[in-house]
Amino acid sequence: MASVTSSRPFHLIIFGASGFTGQFVVQEVARCAAESPGGSPLKWAVAGRSRQRLEEVLKHAAERLSMPELTTDIDIIVADVSIEESLSIMCQQGLVILNCVGPYRFYGEPVVKACVENGAHYIDICGEPQFLERMQLEYHTKALDRGVYVIGSCGFDSIPADLGILYTNRQFRGTLTAVESFLNISSGPKGASGHDATWQSAVYGFADSRSLRQLRKKFGHKPLPVVGAKVHKRGFVFFSKEIEQYVIPFMGSDPSVVKRTQRFLYEEEHHSPVQYSAYVGVGGIFSLVKLFCGGLLFWFMVKFSLGRRLLTTVTTSVTHHRHYVTSTFFAVFMFCSITHSGELVITSVRNNVSVSVNKMVDHEQSPAKGGIRIQECYGKGTPLVLTKVGCLDDVLRVRPLCQGDLKMSVGRVQ
Repeated sequence: MASVTSSRPFHLIIFGASGFTGQFVVQEVARCAAESPGGSPLKWAVAGRSRQRLEEVLKHAAERLSMPELTTDIDIIVADVSIEESLSIMCQQGLVILNCVGPYRFYGEPVVKACVENGAHYIDICGEPQFLERMQLEYHTKALDRGVYVIGSCGFDSIPADLGILYTNRQFRGTLTAVESFLNISSGPKGASGHDATWQSAVYGFADSRSLRQLRKKFGHKPLPVVGAKVHKRGFVFFSKEIEQYVIPFMGSDPSVVKRTQRFLYEEEHHSPVQYSAYVGVGGIFSLVKLFCGGLLFWFMVKFSLGRRLLTTVTTSVTHHRHYVTSTFFAVFMFCSITHSGELVITSVRNNVSVSVNKMVDHEQSPAKGGIRIQECYGKGTPLVLTKVGCLDDVLRVRPLCQGDLKMSVGRVQ
């Protein structure tokens, strides 16, 4: 583990710890820090706009985990995305900043900028392709010059997809050429609840989809070569025999993150790129009809500023309860094509993935020295607390954030 100093007293600072997701991160980090093996302990702190709310978060975590020392041993740092000086002071105190403040399109860049300028490594749980790719375009060279790592999308988006493909690729002889993933989300008897920041990200992301296309043109990337048979995308709606329900394309950051990973592996490591398509299950025909009607209204409203205001205002009254989270789980099923000795082998691989932010490894072993990076770069180690370690064997040994045991099974379906 990298050493802390008097000038940087913390390995990790959780920024936005009083937010909905930040509170879960605080508890997970506290558990992992307490369970870490011998050696120097993990030194961490929480940060946010309100000292009072951060104190309440630590108190609640202390009660829930039966760890009263959290209220006295964990430092609090007051920082605000709108006050540049406060972000600089925060970044100067930590080796790694874990940013939980979203939507990232509105609040993410000041934190990235402060981390790069002050030499702190950055990690987030963003699922917004436009923010992730814009940060790569604008800060990659600056981060390289400072030896700073900036790693986005290390949460639900896009751990299962990215690591699932890398893990699948290592389980078979031959060349993995294509993967289709199917996300299945199951909620408890009381249903599920939306999250304000995620909802706002979706509203403004759909409204600004044209900007994302224009942004991607600035990279000037050539298309990745197709290895094996070209996989054609399926229709917008179809019935999946794989998960036995209707599915639609997954609108999150998974395709973007996976493609960036595959481009890095192809250009830097000379690996064969993998074609990837992502889908999410929506249920039976009745659920499909409800989704179609709601989606049509949503698509119409996001086109206008009044509609966007209505959509984001209505959801602010939605409350989030712990039982919604603890009773909800997801599974990612991956089906792949592999070429072996020049022959195409169609193989079905099902991966149930559920991981959490909980590992700190030594940055001196890292294969690169900074920059806007995707997760496979860190297979040999990284200075960040993260789930994406490049080698899924490491992930399998850590505590899952979701309820139940961490499961990942790979097998051939005849």
